[in-house]
Amino acid sequence: MAQNENIKELLLHSADMRHYGIKAILWGSMLLVFGGMAFFVWLASGEASVFVLLCVFLPFLLFYCARIVTILRRKNEYFLTEVVLEKPCPGPDKTMSFSVAFLDEEGQTVKAETRYVFFAYWGKPNFSDYNNRRVLIAYHAPSGDVVVLKLLT
Repeated sequence: MAQNENIKELLLHSADMRHYGIKAILWGSMLLVFGGMAFFVWLASGEASVFVLLCVFLPFLLFYCARIVTILRRKNEYFLTEVVLEKPCPGPDKTMSFSVAFLDEEGQTVKAETRYVFFAYWGKPNFSDYNNRRVLIAYHAPSGDVVVLKLLT
């Protein structure tokens, strides 16, 4: 049980969780602000169509919350290993990912890519903090997901 709690703690403080948490808070805040504005417009004019605007923000919030839940739900299915993040890949919205190669539980070489959770210029987790650094990762073999847990050096 202590092992599962340790993995859960690592997952909660991982780079992926930080990224998805920031995005969920951002989209949730926008949903609340525009939802509040839509409510007052509805009170003033009786026009309920202003709530359609909320349908723009809700899918994004649900996506990031689903990513968080998925990562935590798989806590007993991850293979933990150490890698050096040395092959960056540029992504959308000024984010970066890394290609990694490591040996799995059977000794087979696995090539995978982290998600685009590292911000290139601003924000946390920052690309420059992780580039060419040794990290602990969690690998989920069935889906090929890689979660960057923590910096080691």
